[in-house]
Amino acid sequence: MVQPYQNYAVPQINPYQNNFNQPMPMQNPYMDRLAQLQQYQQGLQQQQMPQIPQQAQGLVGKVVNDVSMVSPNDVPMDGSIAIFPKGDMTEIYCKQWKQDGTIQTVVYIIIAVAIL
Repeated sequence: MVQPYQNYAVPQINPYQNNFNQPMPMQNPYMDRLAQLQQYQQGLQQQQMPQIPQQAQGLVGKVVNDVSMVSPNDVPMDGSIAIFPKGDMTEIYCKQWKQDGTIQTVVYIIIAVAIL
């Protein structure tokens, strides 16, 4: 015996009818584009940031014959102090960048005292 055909009801969708009981999701195409641009910018920033190698802790400086031998490039820009002892050990020059963009120099003069 042949089974009768079952009638499946297909819901009819009318695109011109607005069903106010179910809110329609709001989609803003600009928000998707904004998110893409932000991800792109973050990727660029990560690529452009140079990796600074970790330096060993220690003193920065060198032995000089005169204070005029010290160039601004010899003084670290991070605000730390560089030490430059004079070759004959009569003076020590300490140099540091200040916040106003100038280099502060402190000179220590060694005084030899003879004890009799």
